[in-house]
Amino acid sequence: MNIKLNKNDEKLRFPAIIAIIFILISPTELVAETEKFYYLVLGVVLMIYVFFIKRKIRIVDSLLLVLYIFWAWITCIWTPSTGYYTELLVKTITIAFLFFQLQFDYSHYEIEKIKDAFLWQLVIIVIIIILFGSTAMDGRLWLVRGESSTDPNCIVGWVLIPLSIALQRIFDLNRKFFSRVLMFLGAVTAIIICFATASRSGTISMLVIVVFSILYIVRLYILKKPLVSIIVIIFAIILAIVVYNNIPIVMQNRFNEASSNTFGGRLTIWRVLFTALNQSPLHYIIGFGENSVNNYTSFLGRGHIAHNTFLDILFCQGIIGLIPVCVFLFKCLKNTFKNDKCVFILLCGIIILANTLNTFSQRFFLLMFFIAGIIKNNARTNEYYGATEQPDRVPIT
Repeated sequence: MNIKLNKNDEKLRFPAIIAIIFILISPTELVAETEKFYYLVLGVVLMIYVFFIKRKIRIVDSLLLVLYIFWAWITCIWTPSTGYYTELLVKTITIAFLFFQLQFDYSHYEIEKIKDAFLWQLVIIVIIIILFGSTAMDGRLWLVRGESSTDPNCIVGWVLIPLSIALQRIFDLNRKFFSRVLMFLGAVTAIIICFATASRSGTISMLVIVVFSILYIVRLYILKKPLVSIIVIIFAIILAIVVYNNIPIVMQNRFNEASSNTFGGRLTIWRVLFTALNQSPLHYIIGFGENSVNNYTSFLGRGHIAHNTFLDILFCQGIIGLIPVCVFLFKCLKNTFKNDKCVFILLCGIIILANTLNTFSQRFFLLMFFIAGIIKNNARTNEYYGATEQPDRVPIT
């Protein structure tokens, strides 16, 4: 539904302001452990707002993630791992923050401003890459600070959301030409960053988002504005040729290696984890306990992560922990497919990345859930009031 806002609705309320602040400062965790601070502070602020001003808790889909994290704490009883409390506490605060964020309905105007914040987030990420980026390790883009570094696969995840939003706005004919040029530059920047990381799963995720976003846009315009569709198709062809002819050598080498080895060692790790599960079927149900992957892969030389979000949950929390996460994902996919196809495509791309990366400890994964949640909340509000009965909105004529 296309909605035109009254002037009274063109303002940001407190929850939206908190969300925008969070989006803008969250990339700092790429080079510093700031998430341990601002999640706690902003989470407490939102919690106080919910309890003392809103004065009611609404049952939302993100409650499923609360159930997951509750079970994760229970599995600590039998986990063989030690020293997991800090990471689990941060993950708990992160999910609690998401739960309180989705206690509110966000207006169409606020959603657009939140999407603007993600585009500015890309600018902040570029600045961080300029200051801390390095390809000295293996030719791939890493963020290096002191003796620690950020995995290239994680960097890709952070640019997928701005990429999707920029693609959607490039072909928005209601926007000024200069604005669309900026969106194009943003999309190109995000694609360049993806290639610089030489992340195989990240590149596949990026291509899924770009290709299917363009196909969806062509489908929207093919009947009403066929000339626009032809321009989009020509643009896509030119972009594909340019991208194909400029794929970095390190990226080509990594894809060639993937066809001849164990996909960067991931297949070996997955085989080890499934062997452990098969030897103890009960743990398929209850899991081996929080952060237990390390204990079963240490013989490979050093402890490894699962490199697969869903396998990591299955191994550590079992089917009991995996079910609420998968149900929540299904609800996100269903709601975004119905209300915002571009966000649906974005979610599919990030899910692909999640199959080769432990994304549950990455904030961009939770930010994706936030976008999916506010899209649903906004759609529910529109349906409740009806097209002509909404107090703050009037339909476009």
